[in-house]
Amino acid sequence: MTSNRYPRRWQPTKLNAKQRLHALLRENPSLDPQELARIVGCTTAAARIWKSTFFAKNYAIEGEEKRPQS
Repeated sequence: MTSNRYPRRWQPTKLNAKQRLHALLRENPSLDPQELARIVGCTTAAARIWKSTFFAKNYAIEGEEKRPQS
């Protein structure tokens, strides 16, 4: 019996809530955690934390190199 555990061909994965939230913040950084949580479908606590990590100094967007701290 074959298992359906692994798909036969690669399928693109759906963005998770954090990735969707960060995409929204790139478009509109002034959104508050309540609005982000409602749009993305996560808790306000998670939205608040993910928003703070998005604006952290050490956060690097994919493709960008981290800047050396002076």
